Amino acid sequence: MGAKGEEAPKKGRNSFSLGPDKRMSDPRDLENLFLAENDRTLKDIQEYEFRKVNGLAAPDLLITGGQILNVYTGEILPGDVTVSGPLIRYVGPASADSKKTKEVIQAGGSYLIPGFFDPHAHTDILFNPASFSNQTILTGTTSVFSDSHDLATSLGPSGFKRILRDFLKYPVKFFSGVPATSPPFPGIEGTELYKMVHFKDLIRDPAVLGVSEIPSWIRILDGDKDLIDRIELARRLGKRVEGHTLGASLEKLNRLVYDGITSCHEALSVEDVIKRLRLGLFVMLRHGSIRSDLKELASVFKDRPYLSMNRVMLTPDTFLPSDMMAKGYMDYLVREAVRYGIDPILAIRMVTLNPASYFGLDHLLGGIAPGRIADILLTRELNSPRPHLVIERGRVVVKDGELRIAPAPLPTVGTEGRPFRMKTVPKKWLQVHSTERSTIRVPAIQILDKTVTSRKEVSFAIRDGLIQPDGDRDLLLICMVQRDGEKIGKGFLSGFGLKGGVASSLSHDIHNLMVIGDDIEDMRIAADEVLRMGGGVALVKNKHVVRALSLPIGGIMSSLPMADLAREMEALRRAFKEMGSHLVDPFLTMSFLSFTSILDLRITVSGVYSVKEGKVIF
Repeated sequence: MGAKGEEAPKKGRNSFSLGPDKRMSDPRDLENLFLAENDRTLKDIQEYEFRKVNGLAAPDLLITGGQILNVYTGEILPGDVTVSGPLIRYVGPASADSKKTKEVIQAGGSYLIPGFFDPHAHTDILFNPASFSNQTILTGTTSVFSDSHDLATSLGPSGFKRILRDFLKYPVKFFSGVPATSPPFPGIEGTELYKMVHFKDLIRDPAVLGVSEIPSWIRILDGDKDLIDRIELARRLGKRVEGHTLGASLEKLNRLVYDGITSCHEALSVEDVIKRLRLGLFVMLRHGSIRSDLKELASVFKDRPYLSMNRVMLTPDTFLPSDMMAKGYMDYLVREAVRYGIDPILAIRMVTLNPASYFGLDHLLGGIAPGRIADILLTRELNSPRPHLVIERGRVVVKDGELRIAPAPLPTVGTEGRPFRMKTVPKKWLQVHSTERSTIRVPAIQILDKTVTSRKEVSFAIRDGLIQPDGDRDLLLICMVQRDGEKIGKGFLSGFGLKGGVASSLSHDIHNLMVIGDDIEDMRIAADEVLRMGGGVALVKNKHVVRALSLPIGGIMSSLPMADLAREMEALRRAFKEMGSHLVDPFLTMSFLSFTSILDLRITVSGVYSVKEGKVIF
């Protein structure tokens, strides 16, 4: 694959006319979707505007006595804000019109800042989009772009299409990406779930603002026509294309940008940030549960007065339930950015105006100005902007950390769009046969840290024609069972430290059934327990289920509120440790053992795959 990656492009974006650079096929579609509240429609909103212009109606809401952060100029100005319906109507000194307002909020000197916007959220790993929204709105996040490739993969095209409409019921503006390909490497990882017909349908949805991150970017360099055609279609429609360009050289980055990638959140150093900005990419500085890079990356602004700061954003990428409960969400990123030397006004701009501008939504979101959606936070500090009042679409939704409206309803989808077609996992599916007589040497997956692995050559004993896992040497069997049971990949794992068996249907990025352990019967019982729950994770020791967590929504998402889920995850973590695992977060590490875009060895339905070599090695 590497040799092909150096060839001239077979098909480039200059082979057609991109047309006008608009961000969605019809901006009014978005207004119909996300400005509607209860029975309020775009027609009602236009009526508000007509009555306002003709002086026929007083504003619905006045916020007075505050200090308004203007993200467009960087100024902090005293003044009033009036709101009509979901839209900001007036910003400035007190006006005569303000006296007629129906409702008044006394800001008491608090800062008024725009609602936060996460430009690269993962809202579908353990928690579901509704519980994510119910939690993040409490700390001021009023808009998100959900990368959604896990959601889309776990639900299948029909389930994903259904849940897009659920987004309209959430207390945040919930936008989505759609996967260009799922799994990242069809054939090796299974059958492509999203045919071109599915992609064409979904990419035109007004709630879809772009293509989800593409970790399998080597396929672009190899001239994969199907993948490049999908990227070209998205760009013609003015949609964004999220990059996952970890490890790409300057030459390869040039090709990826040429073929349509618009952003990257995988910069690990200041030089990575600068390299991407030089090529015209938007860059998201990551600081979350899996990687926390701001300490390293924050210095990118130092001694660079001409750096285009409007092309840099902040994102957690992934925040686990425990971190969200303890730290907050986008407010935490601002606090951390300030701690590492970024000016608070710039930090706030990086989580408000910059994401809105990137997605072409700055006419609706990202600032406190007339005609924008009234997403306004009242906070007593800019350095640590945890809001005590959250206004979203012109309504008070959070006061003093408590939700003041009905929570978002749970998704109504399960696994029917991509079901587990077997009711049990036979013991023989979890056995590895060998024709060797006594011992065999095989390449095992060696865990190095939370997500990175390497290759380790290991000798195993052969008994009754089977390769035997050895828990005493921390050499475990790992299997990946396709949801229809048609393909099963097997290999061996070192560094996990578990006695017994564990199974999970959350296996990033394809979400088949993963089973790990040193005892085949414990592994089988764990797998059957996950199937019985319709998705989840189960730990088994001595034929007894030690701990289980149901993940019935797509097989990867819980129906629990965030606080309850955080407690369940802590109990699960303790159970892993009681069964012998010494990892910081065994479940997180387990879920990434199938992710074929981080070095080096991964488990797939075809066997053990080497990312470095680009082939199955066992």
